[in-house]
Amino acid sequence: MAEEECKEVFPFNSSTEKILSGSDLVVPRDAGISQQLVDPRSVYKHYSPYDLVSLAQEVQHADHFVQATTSGKLQVIVDQIRHLQQQAQQILQSAKRDTQLHHAACNFVKVPGKTYHLYEKKDGTTFFSMLSPQEWGGKPPNTFLGSYRMEYDRSWTPAEEVEERERDIVAIQKTILAAVPAINCIDPTRTENSKKTKKIVDI
Repeated sequence: MAEEECKEVFPFNSSTEKILSGSDLVVPRDAGISQQLVDPRSVYKHYSPYDLVSLAQEVQHADHFVQATTSGKLQVIVDQIRHLQQQAQQILQSAKRDTQLHHAACNFVKVPGKTYHLYEKKDGTTFFSMLSPQEWGGKPPNTFLGSYRMEYDRSWTPAEEVEERERDIVAIQKTILAAVPAINCIDPTRTENSKKTKKIVDI
């Protein structure tokens, strides 16, 4: 019964007997025959520390890796330089705008923290006024150019950017208080009517 099952799984014939003959089988170790089947110099050639070709390839791979790493680091620096250039350009534009606003005609003393309204006459002269276009009934006598708040550092902030600037100042104050909680900062954006003096604790 076992032979029949074996024949069904692996049927024996003349070719099968030839395949399984002793001449085609690997000689066992106890046969007293020692034969080197693989050349170790060919197998371990790639890993040989004395192979000049392998050493040259490793050096080349290391060079490529260093070049790629260096290029990545330099790209980060290039991006930072571009960002600094953009910031420098914005600073120069803001400085030019602030200078032009300070040279606008004005018949009153400007107070830091107050918002003033810039107009232009027909002859091209610009001047500041305390009255907004709404206070003129929506029909000011001159061309309205925009509203600006004068900061305590004598810079100017467009009215549409005041809220964003105040959020930035609050965030900066929180960072300072978190680092040095004994210091109470005075908000420079407060007006004279709403500004409250805060106690400064000596460190």
